[in-house]
Amino acid sequence: TSGNAASEKNRCNIAGLSACYTQTLPDNGYETNALVELVDIFPTLAEIANLNIPPICPMNSSKVELCTEGSSFVPVIMNITGDSPRTLASWKPAVFSQYPRPSVIPQMHSDLPPLKAIRYMGYSMRTQQYRYTEWVAFNAETFTPNFDSVAARELYLHDTDYLEDHNVAGKMEYNHLVEQLSQQLRKGWRNALPPV
Repeated sequence: TSGNAASEKNRCNIAGLSACYTQTLPDNGYETNALVELVDIFPTLAEIANLNIPPICPMNSSKVELCTEGSSFVPVIMNITGDSPRTLASWKPAVFSQYPRPSVIPQMHSDLPPLKAIRYMGYSMRTQQYRYTEWVAFNAETFTPNFDSVAARELYLHDTDYLEDHNVAGKMEYNHLVEQLSQQLRKGWRNALPPV
């Protein structure tokens, strides 16, 4: 290989591979504000590798051999690396995560409780502007949340509180926003999939 920096950082033949794909990326990289989640990595890699992208999981996926809750973000990659980057017409309006807790009071194993000890689940949704979370009662035997039993809510405004230090969910001036985000959260990730 030559001694230039681009060649050095793209060397992939050290494992004895006969050929490999390389691309020189700018030192400062690419940026996007598109919302992606960990579940999007598998379908993205499948598409990049020209493999079939697994179908979206059905409501009950316990009998399905292979499915995904994610979406390939190849359109996002192609958008920001193309000759003339442009804003995607539409992408995911929100991404979702959840966090188990054994109690509303912190305990020794609060961050990683055993399954049988989970009593509450925090369902969280991140949009471009907000992070909204509802901590609800959770049945660890049936793996079902009870959204009629909300123990706590969190709302962070990313325009003014990007580090999420100030929970404003209990402030009256945000009641309407909390109602809207609660409805969006309860509709779940299926309602936030990008158009195909």
